[in-house]
Parts: sequence; C-alpha cells; structure tokens
Amino acid sequence: MKSAWNKVFMVLRFVFPIISCKHGNNILDKKIKSIKHHEIHLTYMTEWDTLTIEEAEGFFNSSVEQKRILESKAQITIVGLTIAVSLIIGLGSSLLGNKALSHSPLQLWVIVFGIISLVYFIMAGCMSFEVLVERNQVYQLFPKEMRSPDKEKLEKISFNTELNVNLNIIRYNYVYCAYRSILYAVISLGIMFILSAIGVL
Repeated sequence: MKSAWNKVFMVLRFVFPIISCKHGNNILDKKIKSIKHHEIHLTYMTEWDTLTIEEAEGFFNSSVEQKRILESKAQITIVGLTIAVSLIIGLGSSLLGNKALSHSPLQLWVIVFGIISLVYFIMAGCMSFEVLVERNQVYQLFPKEMRSPDKEKLEKISFNTELNVNLNIIRYNYVYCAYRSILYAVISLGIMFILSAIGVL
C-alpha cells in the first residue's frame, strides 16, 4: 500500500511541479531551523574555523550574489507570465467565438487544455512571487556584531553563509519548478491550438 502511494506521489510531483517544490523546500526549512539552533553540523561551510574572515566574507558575498541572480530570474518569469496570460485570454476568446469551432466536438478539449495551460502559468507565477516576496530574506551581521572578536565574527559569518546557501537552494527550487510549469503550460497551449486548428477544418 505504501509503495503504491509513493508511486502516486511521484506521478503527482512530476505532473504538478509545485508539489515537488513544496516537498523539497519543507525538508530544507527544517534543516535551516536546525542550523539556527546549532543542532547539525554545517555542510557547505564545513571546517569554517580554518578560514580567515576575508575568505569567509568571500563565500558570504557569493551567497548574496546568487540570491540576486535567482531573484532576477524570478522577475523575468513574472514579466513573461503577464504577457503569456494576456495572450491566452485574448486568443482564447477569439477561438471560443469561432463559429466553426463552436460546432466541433473538439471544443470541450480546447477549453480543457486552455484551462490547464492557464493553471500552470498561475502556478509558475505563484512560485516566482514566493522567491520575490516570501523568500527575500538574507542572513547577515548586525551592526553590533561588527566589533565582535574575530572568532565569534568568523563563526557568525559562516553560519549566515550556510543559512543563505540553503535559502538559495529553496529559491532555486522555486525558479526551476516555475520553469517546468511554464514548459507544461506551453505544451498544453500547443495542444489547444492544434485541436482548435483541427476543429475549424
């Protein structure tokens, strides 16, 4: 029974990227919580105590730059989705107003694939907004920590970098799954137009 459910879950994760994204990010959220409470060893910043402060700051700056890159990709996705959804609604209205298609048995399937495409675009938009709004935090030193002893400062920078790296993985998951959703939306949109073309013949 468990094996059958796992197979169903795998299919759902493939068909709906947002499920796969949420599942993976929930695991990472738990890891971040454990890092904050110093319950697990660092993986990316392992052996941080052998680094100099300058070296640690280099890794920290790299994690912040990666955040900016992922947010930039999410912003581009939002712009593309705005245009795509407008086109779907406009073209969909034109297709539904076509008299030849309205008498075709394929009209129902055209509507179904149009809705599927729209749903995937909406899911992609939600995941992109998650990157830009809900996951836009960055861990960094507070002003009062800037004058901490070197050892404490190094430790804090290393832990902040580890947290930022895990947040970037979460952001990457959202961006990747948003792109997958867009791919599925485009495929559904293509099927919709093929069916509509057949219907008006």
